[in-house]
Amino acid sequence: MELKKQINFPQPSRTFVKLGEYEVSVDTFLSVETQRILAEVFMREFFQVEDSMRVFNAERALLVGILEYCTDLYLFEDITPKFSMNDIYANWEFVEKVRRAIRNYNEFRATLRMTVDETNREKELDEGLGRSLKVIVAQVTNFLEDVENTISPEKLNQIKELVQETNGSEILKAIAGKIK
Repeated sequence: MELKKQINFPQPSRTFVKLGEYEVSVDTFLSVETQRILAEVFMREFFQVEDSMRVFNAERALLVGILEYCTDLYLFEDITPKFSMNDIYANWEFVEKVRRAIRNYNEFRATLRMTVDETNREKELDEGLGRSLKVIVAQVTNFLEDVENTISPEKLNQIKELVQETNGSEILKAIAGKIK
């Protein structure tokens, strides 16, 4: 039997990217924790408000997050920005160099895209199923109210007992609760 090897993985290093006369230190690897933080920032901005600027705002928040968490730039003093977004966009070549320096940036973006897509699918399913169930319950309730007004109390009790005997479906239990 072959023994397993114990190894020490090399730790990610930092590199330097020029910004004018400055050398900015950049992480060459996004840790799992940093990816989680950046994904949360992006997702919060992306799904917080349903408007036409949500993608722009999410991308901008991600960009600031990358510069904040992956470089030694001092972006904020307390919560006051030290740079404007215009300063950052005016130095886009620097931003691209930072992104290229991060070896697993593309993998992170692919995972982020899958997360957004899956979250969208889940929201659509939840909203679609929820709307469908609400429509069905409303229609059944209206039907039962009509039935209640036209069928004798004995017949209603028979229907109620039949529904209760099915003993399983939550929808049927909800219907049984509507019959008085």
